[in-house]
Amino acid sequence: MDISQKQNKINRILFFPGFLISVLGTAFFSFATGLYLLETTGKGLLYGFNILLFTLPMIIFGPLLGNLADSFCKKKLILWGDFLNGILMMGIFFLWDKGDKILLVYLGTFLSSLFTSMVSISFSAGVPKFFGKEWMIQANSLSQIINSLARIMGPFLGGLIYGLGNMKFFMFFNGLSFFVSLAFEIFLKIDSRVEKDSEKNHRIRDGIDYLKRDKELKKFVIQFALINFAAITAILIPVPFIVNQILGLSSKGLGLIQGSLPVGAIIGAIFVNRKKISLTEKVIIEIFSIFFLTCIIIYCISHDSTIDGTRNGYVLGLAMFISGVAFGILDVTVATYFQKNIPENIRGKVVGTITGLVKLTMPLAFIISGKITDIYSPFASVAIGGGIIFLSIIIFLGSQLKIKEEKRVSEIV
Repeated sequence: MDISQKQNKINRILFFPGFLISVLGTAFFSFATGLYLLETTGKGLLYGFNILLFTLPMIIFGPLLGNLADSFCKKKLILWGDFLNGILMMGIFFLWDKGDKILLVYLGTFLSSLFTSMVSISFSAGVPKFFGKEWMIQANSLSQIINSLARIMGPFLGGLIYGLGNMKFFMFFNGLSFFVSLAFEIFLKIDSRVEKDSEKNHRIRDGIDYLKRDKELKKFVIQFALINFAAITAILIPVPFIVNQILGLSSKGLGLIQGSLPVGAIIGAIFVNRKKISLTEKVIIEIFSIFFLTCIIIYCISHDSTIDGTRNGYVLGLAMFISGVAFGILDVTVATYFQKNIPENIRGKVVGTITGLVKLTMPLAFIISGKITDIYSPFASVAIGGGIIFLSIIIFLGSQLKIKEEKRVSEIV
C-alpha cells in the first residue's frame, strides 16, 4: 500500500465524523429557526420565506462556488465553510439581544446555506482526491446515509436542545458543533496545488459551456430537474397537508411519516453501495417508476371511504419510505456519475451549475403545488405530479430505450 492509499484511508476515518457533526449542525439550525418563526409569528408565510432563503444561495451562487472549488484547494474551502458557519452562529449568539431577531434568523439562514453549499460542492468535486477513485461509490453512499441520519436526528435533537434553553443558547451550541467538525477536518490530506494548465481558465460560465457540449449529461440533468419538480409537486408538498387536514393526525404522526423518507434514503444508499449500481437510462426509468408507485399509493387514500387516519398514516409512511429509497439511489448514482465523467479541472463549476439549475425548480414546484392544493385538493397535486409527469416520462424514456435496443441489435445482425 503506497502513501496516497494510506492518506485516503486516514481521510475516510477523519472526514465523516466531522461531516456528520457539521450536517447535524445545519439540520439543527434549519429545524430550530423554523420552530422559532412559527412560535413567534404564527405566520406560515414567514416560515415559507425562511425555506426559500435556504434554497436561494445554491441557485444564485452555485456556479460561483463551483468555480472556487476548481480554483482553490478543496480542503481549505471545506474548512472555511465550517469555520464561517461557526463564526456566523457565534455572531448571532452575541447579537441576539441587541438586534431584530427575525432579521437575524433570515440572515443566518441565507448565510449558513451559502457556507454549507460551499462545503457540499467542494466535497462532491473532491471525492476522488480525498478517498481515491476506487472508493467513490462508498464515499457517496456514506455521505447520503449521513445526510439522511441528520434529517432523522435533526428534528429530535434540535427540539430537545431548543427545549432545554432559548434560541440564543441554541446558537451558541450550534456554533460549537461547527468548530468540533473543524477539529476533524483540519487533519485531512489532499494535494493543495491548483493544477497549472495553460489552456484552462476560470470562467464561471465554463460549467454551462460544458453542459451544452455534453449531450448525455444535459439529458440526465433535464431528467433530474423533472424528478425534483414532480417529487415536490406530487409528494413533498401534498403529504403534510393530507396528514394534518384530511387524516387529522398529530404533529408527532407527521414527524414519523416524514421521517420515513430519510430512512428509505439510507436503505437506497446501502443498496447502491452493495450492488455497485451505476447511472444509466434504465436506472432512471426504474427511479421514475418507483416515484410513480408512490403516487399511486398516496392517491389511493383519496378513494378510501372510511378515512381511517391511523391506517392511512401507515400507508403514507410506506409511500414516503419508498420515495426515500428512490432518492437514495438517485443521489448516490448521480454523484458518482459526476465524479467519474466530468473532468476534474471543471467538475466544481459543472456540479455547481447543475445543482443550481435543478434547485431552480423548487420555488416553482412549491408555488404550483400550493395553488393546486388550495384550489382543488392535495390529491389533484399528486395526480398532476405523479400521474402526468412521472407516467409520461416513463413512457417516453421506455420508448426511447426500446428504439436504442432495436438499433443496437440490428447493427449486430
